[in-house]
Amino acid sequence: MPEPSETTRQNCSIKIIKNGPYLVSGAIPIFSMTIECDNTGIPIRWIKGKTLQTTGTYTLCRCGQSSNKPFCDGSHIKADFDGTEVSDNEPFEKMAKTIDGPELTLKDAEILCASARFCHRGGDIWPAILKSDDFKTKENAIQNACDCPSGRLVVLSGFAVGFQFIHLRINCMRFGTELLFAAVENQLTNHFATAVIILRRTER
Repeated sequence: MPEPSETTRQNCSIKIIKNGPYLVSGAIPIFSMTIECDNTGIPIRWIKGKTLQTTGTYTLCRCGQSSNKPFCDGSHIKADFDGTEVSDNEPFEKMAKTIDGPELTLKDAEILCASARFCHRGGDIWPAILKSDDFKTKENAIQNACDCPSGRLVVLSGFAVGFQFIHLRINCMRFGTELLFAAVENQLTNHFATAVIILRRTER
């Protein structure tokens, strides 16, 4: 499998199989990820776990019934899974509220929240935006938005930022025993935001 930096958008694809799994092509690497928290439950950092063994093309569970998560084991057939999408697919810009600060702007789509709580690390991100003319406060707000796994928070600078696709990877993240979901991550230049597309979130 190629290193993440070698995985380009041109040779990668993620397709939805009707009433079945996600079909992932292009040798996209997949990692396990966990959150290290302090003694109050506030996240400190992401910890990268093992790289899961895959082939160039593989399938990810979408029904939530697989005994081999995050991979599909065919359980959707026995479960008679109905994968009909019910989301209205509202654009992020319409979902998000905007908070303007002296050097940063925060776009916050609260409905996407996955309760990872990076937005509280080192102080809540919302008042931090209003104090973004302080270097340390600004730096912390940017990092917190980047570490948010749900795609809820996007931080923009006060000047034009040209985001550039770097690589594609899939992270599998588990919060305690309650939530499991996979995310496709586009890492962007200038460390202002990480765009994340949620593939699946299932109650355990």
